[in-house]
Amino acid sequence: MKKTNLLKAAVSLLLSATVLFTGCTALTDGVAGGDAVTVDGARSGKINGRKAFIYTKKDFSSVKDPYNYDYIIIYSLLLDQNYNVYRNDGTLTKSAIESWNKNWDKNYPGKEKPGLFICFGGGDKPSMNGSDSSKGYIAQAIDNKNIGASGLAKKIKKYLDDNYSGIKFAGIDVDWEYPSKYYAENGTKLYNLVAALRNKFDRVTIACDESPKYLTKIDKSTLKKIKEKTYMFNVMSYSSSSVQKAIDNFYTYYNLIDSSSMLSFGISIDDSEHYGRSTGIQSTKWLRDRWDTDGKNFGVMFWKRGSDSKDVKDDKGNKMYRQQAYVQYLKHNIKDIKK
Repeated sequence: MKKTNLLKAAVSLLLSATVLFTGCTALTDGVAGGDAVTVDGARSGKINGRKAFIYTKKDFSSVKDPYNYDYIIIYSLLLDQNYNVYRNDGTLTKSAIESWNKNWDKNYPGKEKPGLFICFGGGDKPSMNGSDSSKGYIAQAIDNKNIGASGLAKKIKKYLDDNYSGIKFAGIDVDWEYPSKYYAENGTKLYNLVAALRNKFDRVTIACDESPKYLTKIDKSTLKKIKEKTYMFNVMSYSSSSVQKAIDNFYTYYNLIDSSSMLSFGISIDDSEHYGRSTGIQSTKWLRDRWDTDGKNFGVMFWKRGSDSKDVKDDKGNKMYRQQAYVQYLKHNIKDIKK
């Protein structure tokens, strides 16, 4: 073998070994222009290929140790019956975000600041679907020939330009909420909205239910198109069994977990109001075991519930806030969590 070929082979082997050792992978997340996001070194201490999101409302105080998260979602913008975008009561104002940005280095020296998403939708009528028997305002706006998906995306972007000028949002979270018969059977309209939003935002996430009851009504070809425009499907699973069911459903039918997209589970595994810390601990442990075994790219979404409950212990017996303990356990920053 020639020396040049030997040199090439050695370099190739060295690079391969480096990738295996560091777990370094690149994830194309659908950012406009096809930019690649490095998932192993983008934020120090993160699990390779794992992202942590958390919602916040009114202020940032409910997010304990915010540098643990890759993204914070500001909740939320809504749509009224006249299809005008407005800010939900309690949604963070421009001045509140500016103050948080300004004081970050002083409050968290040396820590990387999470990116910010804006949530759109929520509740019943303002949400994507409304109830099973009715269209939500978002769906109605998409059907309106004078607005449509592209017009709605323009309205959202204009509202942010007018009311949050100078604030850089990493993406938008669409609160699809529990998919109704109307919308699940019209996956093309969901695709049109996601595609329109991707023309305005670098990343789009979709909040949806883990049940296959409605989602399987979307044909796989349309779902694949939606996936290609979506940064992450945020599957709302509240109990340990539903987390497991969600993963199984999305593996078998949707095939959405791969090298080009991430899928979030357990939006409320930290939720003290629904099932409490026992279920939260059980769900989190199950997730980490599955993720470590599977090796796929995942995200995990947290609601703010449980943020004031400092009653989960780490492996050294230190008490931690629930959401803080769960995200650090998923990141392997602590070895164990328990009551």
